[in-house]
Amino acid sequence: EISLGLVGSEMCIRDSFVAATPGALLFFARDDAATFAPFDVDETVTTASCLEALEQGDDARATAMALQLGDAETLNAVVAGVRLANVDVVVRGVPPARAPRLLEVLAARLDDSPHFEFFASWIRSLLHVHADALRDEAPALRAAHKAMLLHHRALLALVDDNDFALSFLDAEEAPTADQDEAGES
Repeated sequence: EISLGLVGSEMCIRDSFVAATPGALLFFARDDAATFAPFDVDETVTTASCLEALEQGDDARATAMALQLGDAETLNAVVAGVRLANVDVVVRGVPPARAPRLLEVLAARLDDSPHFEFFASWIRSLLHVHADALRDEAPALRAAHKAMLLHHRALLALVDDNDFALSFLDAEEAPTADQDEAGES
């Protein structure tokens, strides 16, 4: 005999539940990282077919298939393989319902990648094209904002250091009036 007790708010009821058995108390929660929707995928959508489409230069199809597949590793590989010149076109082909998942992946990649311009271009294009679909996606937007803010702070510190170094070097190179007089005598 298993008794089932739902706890918490409406959100908690949809996302998790607890099952009490004689031997244990079991907690179940939805894993947002694994969003596999088998009804959207046919047998031709595989990791190999996504990478093959990418190799053939069909970036939009590869991205759409990787989003359908829902595998983060495949989506990361496809996104990284899209040429920067094609990002705007690829993003226009992303269905609005899949835009939040793509934003989450891009924010995670921006956070840990040295390729700031590439992933920032993806995020800019995604926000521009799918603003309406992303309006209510606070977690994905927060993750993207946090990643951008971390890079902004790092770049600001670098600019300040370079500004100080240039000011110092400029002060060292500029001859003073005493050095000019000493050089003329």
